[in-house]
Amino acid sequence: MFRLDNLLEQWATIYKPLSHDPSADADPTRKTFYRIDRLGSDNTFSRNFNTAPSPCMAFPTAIDAKMGNNAKQVVYHHGFYFMVKQSSAVTGKLNHSADLDAADCKAELNDLAQDLLAWLYDLRKKATDPATLKNFTQEERIAIQGLDLENAEWWTVPEQYNGWWVLGIEFDRTESRILCIKPEQYNTIL
Repeated sequence: MFRLDNLLEQWATIYKPLSHDPSADADPTRKTFYRIDRLGSDNTFSRNFNTAPSPCMAFPTAIDAKMGNNAKQVVYHHGFYFMVKQSSAVTGKLNHSADLDAADCKAELNDLAQDLLAWLYDLRKKATDPATLKNFTQEERIAIQGLDLENAEWWTVPEQYNGWWVLGIEFDRTESRILCIKPEQYNTIL
């Protein structure tokens, strides 16, 4: 099965505003891509939100899917988050400067979402990473072709999460997959 989280981690690594270091498990100050169960759960980001670099990205690993086209397709619904930390100098203050900083954080989140969608759109069109020119395997190309980017949606969450502003982004991905019984997966009882 194609794993969108691996593709997004690759993007977070090559995209300069995130500059994710995949080997940064030992040093959370260099990690900007997180696999989580959900926002607010106990995860690497929630344990390190005070030292995590801003901006960053979180991908919930829960699977949300439905059957499509008479059991010939599986439609996966993907949702993930971008997060930007508000300046600690204005966090918690109710003044014009804090409001302006919050608006700047949300505008940055919007830019992150659009930059990712532009990269995915170009990737889907050319089947080659537009930044690194890496070619993808046939399996990856087929999965990337199934991205429904034209119906992507994103929104900012109207509350801060421990000093972080959050933007959620969602889209579907359709994968051709004929569901059938594989006899080798069953015990034969005589």
